Amino acid sequence: MADLQKQVYPLYDELKDLRGLNGVKDHISYVAAHKDGASIQLRNVVKYLKRSIEQYLQTVKIQDLDG
Repeated sequence: MADLQKQVYPLYDELKDLRGLNGVKDHISYVAAHKDGASIQLRNVVKYLKRSIEQYLQTVKIQDLDG
């Protein structure tokens, strides 16, 4: 849980600043719906969530530059 707090939550805070709370909810819903269905161990959950939010933040920032 500490790794989530250190590595993932700040990235979701950044997304909240860019897209609001609904943007965070939408991304979490998307990630939950598209996970591969395999059982992910807790340490891998942190990696999975961190990677997905990092990639999504890149997309959001590009959209903001284009928009």
